[in-house]
Amino acid sequence: MAQHPNRRYFILKSIVINNLYGVDIMEEAAEICKLRLFLKLVAQVERVEDVEPLPDIDFNIRAGNTLVGYATREDVERALTTATDGRMKLMFEEESTALQRFEERAADVERLFGLFRQQQTELGGQVTVEDKAELRRRLDALDDELNRALAREYGVELPGDSKSRLPTRSRPASATPQSAQADFAKVAAVSTAALAPTPYSRWLASHRPLHWFVEFYGIMRRGGFDVVIGNPPYVEYKSVPYTIQSANAGLGNLHAMVTLRGLELLRQDGGLALIVPVALASTERMLPVREELSRESCLWMCHFDFRPSKLFEGAEQRLTIFVCRRASGTGMFTTKYNRWYTEERQHLFSTLRFTEAGSGYAIRPVWPKTGSTTLLSVLQKAARQSHRVREYVGTGVHPLFYKSTGILYFTTFTRLAPECFINDVPTSSSREVSIAFPNFSRLQVMHATLNSSLFYVLYVVHSNCRDLNPSDILSFRIPADIFEDQELLGLSDQLHAAQQATSRFINRMQRLTGQVRIQAFFPSEYKQVVDQIDRVLARHYGFTDEELDFIINYDIKYRMGEELAAEEND
Repeated sequence: MAQHPNRRYFILKSIVINNLYGVDIMEEAAEICKLRLFLKLVAQVERVEDVEPLPDIDFNIRAGNTLVGYATREDVERALTTATDGRMKLMFEEESTALQRFEERAADVERLFGLFRQQQTELGGQVTVEDKAELRRRLDALDDELNRALAREYGVELPGDSKSRLPTRSRPASATPQSAQADFAKVAAVSTAALAPTPYSRWLASHRPLHWFVEFYGIMRRGGFDVVIGNPPYVEYKSVPYTIQSANAGLGNLHAMVTLRGLELLRQDGGLALIVPVALASTERMLPVREELSRESCLWMCHFDFRPSKLFEGAEQRLTIFVCRRASGTGMFTTKYNRWYTEERQHLFSTLRFTEAGSGYAIRPVWPKTGSTTLLSVLQKAARQSHRVREYVGTGVHPLFYKSTGILYFTTFTRLAPECFINDVPTSSSREVSIAFPNFSRLQVMHATLNSSLFYVLYVVHSNCRDLNPSDILSFRIPADIFEDQELLGLSDQLHAAQQATSRFINRMQRLTGQVRIQAFFPSEYKQVVDQIDRVLARHYGFTDEELDFIINYDIKYRMGEELAAEEND
């Protein structure tokens, strides 16, 4: 420690060298990360003359593809012991020897890594170019072996696999200058072809494989990382320029695949914390990820809207931050779906409140966004109802229309399709869809119920809070006796009249279609009717006064804010 500027500098330098590792597919992201760590160290030095050579962390912060490469010993064993290029599988003894030899070489590299790090903290910080070059050479040799094995799994032709060879011939003694010139041209053409990109080089460039078991051998050999944190890409798999040979590719989005990769890299008592879209907690296709995270783990989740203020400026994403701890028992704890104004941001994390959200609380197999015992009680009473909306939907001639995208503070169901004009020509709105009921009285009851704050609250708890999907409606549980309630029929008529009376036309100019003029609805202006509907529903669901008050006033300051009314129809 005495060899460094001060105690804090030595501690942070030791942490950077020995404890922090990172991977990003973008070279510039890795460089920025290293720069930020260097700046953190330099900030601890008070005098210019005390600035020492910065540590070399090129082997800690790597550029590569998190999802393409061998992560575990089992992956490497499979790669080295199974013939994937059409050749016969090796005998068992030979397979074991191949894996053993590979691990011995990897262990040698890890010993060099240890010395490389020790030289920077305990032995005066002298790291020579030769030291680094030797470490790089050995690491590249291991990577190359696994890259070739992985490329074969991808069906990529390797340079040495082709039967064709470069032509070689000696010049005859009787050759003329013209023939010599022709021979030279042929040799030049062959040389140019040899330098041209091969299928293998193109595959390396597009897939950027990274083998965690080699790059971080000591850590992975001991069972994995203690903590994995990150903000994975929110990108649909169909949009990326490379392929992923994994069953996880079926999940459809990279953030889900990175989440499962994080679990692979984690030791048995480790912790995983990621920032992901709310969809991971709330959509059906993410169910396999939720099941894997829930297995033998304790989970904490907090959920964030992007209106009226964003968690990250410029990121139009509804987000979930989760922390998963293994070997800490099992359980699931969650916050509500959080909204805030800009001036409230400084208090956002200190005011988060978690409640248990295990089985029996959710109407659908999702992670519900609760955050209060009152809401848990509302969920339990809703989940006890014996019927679902799907039982009452038919193919009749009584459609109920609703906005299916851009849901913010209310759900909007109307008995008439919103009027829409494109360049003054009447047309149907692409944002409105419908469900049909076999008779009008059933439609009236569902028109009132689905516009209620109760339905909206349960929608927020269970959905991705962006799209109103048929499953969100059809899975909603209702008491059978609400269809006998004459008061709901009258409230549907009042609601219909209020919706039409307060609606206004919004004009937009679209690049593809031209001028769009559409009828928009403003639920905050007829909230009194909605509150009456919730009071009637409370009798059928058995809600207490406290629970009814919670439902009616759910996120009231955001839902009723005048400046937010226009957002509902964006």
